[in-house]
Amino acid sequence: MNQLLEWLKGGTLRSDGFAPQAADLVTKQPQLLAELLEGLDDRSPAKGSQCH
Repeated sequence: MNQLLEWLKGGTLRSDGFAPQAADLVTKQPQLLAELLEGLDDRSPAKGSQCH
């Protein structure tokens, strides 16, 4: 799992976790957008509720 997805899976459904940091990193390094989108498209139960 890539670092962006690790950051996004942290926290709870009531918190942002590290989403602001992940967004900031993707803004500064646009090449990471593809990795982020791959993770958001993952339908596994472990990640799906955190990312959608």
